[in-house]
Amino acid sequence: MLKKQTKILSAILTAVVCVGLMYGLLHFKVFNLFDEQLKDKLFVQEEISNQIVLIGIDDKSIQSFGEWPWSRSLHTQMIDKLSKSGVKAIGYDMTFSESSGGDNELLSVLQEGNKVVFPMEGELKLTLGADPQFTETLWPISEIQERSSVGHVSLITDQDGQIRRTPNFVKYQDEMVTPFFVGVLQKAGLWNEVDSLYPEKFDFDQFGLFRIKFFGPENTFQKYSFIDVYNQDFDSQVLQGKIVLVGATADNLHDQYFTASTKFEAMSGVEIQANLIESYLQSAYVQQVDNQILYLGLFILLGIISAFVAFAWRWYYSLLGMVLLIVLYLLGVVVAFVFSWLFSILYPCLLIILIFATAFVIRYLLESQEKQKIRAGFSQYVAKEVVDELIAKPEKLNLGGERRELTILFSDIRGFTSLSEKMKPEELVHYLNDYLTEMTTVIMDNNGVVDKFIGDAVMAFWNSPLHNENHRQDGLTSALLMQSELVKFNKKMKIRGMPEIKIGIGLNTGEVVVGNLGSHQRFDYTAIGDDVNLASRLESLTKYYGVGILASEKTKAELNNKFVFRYLDTVAVKGKQTGIKIYQVLGELADKKKYAELLEKFGLATQQYLNQEWPEALKLFSSLAEAYPEDRPIEIYVERLKEYLVNPPENFDGVFRANFK
Repeated sequence: MLKKQTKILSAILTAVVCVGLMYGLLHFKVFNLFDEQLKDKLFVQEEISNQIVLIGIDDKSIQSFGEWPWSRSLHTQMIDKLSKSGVKAIGYDMTFSESSGGDNELLSVLQEGNKVVFPMEGELKLTLGADPQFTETLWPISEIQERSSVGHVSLITDQDGQIRRTPNFVKYQDEMVTPFFVGVLQKAGLWNEVDSLYPEKFDFDQFGLFRIKFFGPENTFQKYSFIDVYNQDFDSQVLQGKIVLVGATADNLHDQYFTASTKFEAMSGVEIQANLIESYLQSAYVQQVDNQILYLGLFILLGIISAFVAFAWRWYYSLLGMVLLIVLYLLGVVVAFVFSWLFSILYPCLLIILIFATAFVIRYLLESQEKQKIRAGFSQYVAKEVVDELIAKPEKLNLGGERRELTILFSDIRGFTSLSEKMKPEELVHYLNDYLTEMTTVIMDNNGVVDKFIGDAVMAFWNSPLHNENHRQDGLTSALLMQSELVKFNKKMKIRGMPEIKIGIGLNTGEVVVGNLGSHQRFDYTAIGDDVNLASRLESLTKYYGVGILASEKTKAELNNKFVFRYLDTVAVKGKQTGIKIYQVLGELADKKKYAELLEKFGLATQQYLNQEWPEALKLFSSLAEAYPEDRPIEIYVERLKEYLVNPPENFDGVFRANFK
């Protein structure tokens, strides 16, 4: 079992890190589209006021009157019939933008005091913190504008093709264009002029848009076919005192949209306008909560609760606690929505899941460590050889280490297994001893400590036990000299009839624990830590990238004026999710001119790759491959980009997952 102090500290750190991460994702709207899609599930069938009637220009009407567009006289007669039926207002969702032979008839019914509103359309320009503006517009003919009201019918389509938001009043040539639905409400005498341009009921976002309240799917509102109303083949009393909206509902008229309340069938534009009018009539607006300070407070609260629940109980109780927290939050979201408040669904739930997942991993690692300590402790008491060792050499009890920033180097011989198969054991030992002697000399001459030999591999570090301000530089210098000495070594071996070898070198800089580390039975002066493992992983990556020396960004820091580096990739090594930038060490600064062209073109190509300009990047990398046919990193990018063009990766972040040793 973990100590209470360890649990509390782990819970606090987990909460801080996860809250910070999730708040960053919220701030930059990383998953906003998915969040909006989850919010859509809240829009269900609701009761309406029954004050709105829709008249649809449907397939039945088109079959009766013939091919669209119809003669303007049909619309004139419809407006006349509706005007005489005692309706409160008519929203005629047809933009008569061009003159027609039937205009005089239409204008004759648009007498003073008429109740008709026509739409206009335009290209919207949305600017952060400013009113929406029209850049290009399409208006009804001027005679109609003079005799009736005109309002915009602008809707905002999100990336997934859904309609969720609309602007209220929109600027055009320093004037405000009234929304179509507001114009209808004004004609009906239902718009409160005190609301002015920005009624408090509307919750505008930073682009001057508000979320549309949907009362149900398509056909929620009472609807009649245009032909039936025209022929008066229905009870005309249903229109009296109602707001009537006329618009296209046939599929081939292309005024259909997917909305928050539609599943498989699209909703006509005229019914979306009906939802906007209904929202005003019921004062039922969606107040979308976007206040990031509020969310930060919510995240902190959820983070604290989740973290302490995750660490306080056994894992199965913690899992149950996670589910309960998510359910409670979702219930809170539903209750808030009933009162017209629309909270994020995805981000808080992700935060809870992330905290519990992180807690489970940390608990597993800490508990595994505790178990190892217990196992080791028992072995000390039951193993005879351990007791004998401690009695004979009690100084070995003086174990300990310190945290220090080191530059760590790992090197390894390429294809050592095949090399060993070609030599007799005695020859192999002699060969390795000669090689390791040369490498050791280079490292020690440059203030390094040879930590250990692991078969043919070498581990070394700088900045301990003696302080060395230039540990990065000394490490890189050693790596370059090791490659130079290898050339000389191969020449000597060739004279002896021995095979030539290649080596890969990985360097990383970071804070590790260094000192006399081990058990009471056996210890040595060594370094341990995550950054040591990373150095080893970088050495392994030299095989994949086909380069001699790889360095991390931490090792490269402040050394651009001493060495020539080529940025190769951003890699998440095995066991890690976070990517690190890796660099090929090409030589000292004096060699920079030799690599200038390669560095310039390779840098441009990698930037295009990171910007997801993959066709352009592939073209440039392919050109580089012709110029540098032996360059393995170029070959890797060509292969990778060809694959991406056929199978684009989801959620591309520029990080290569190196799930190999």
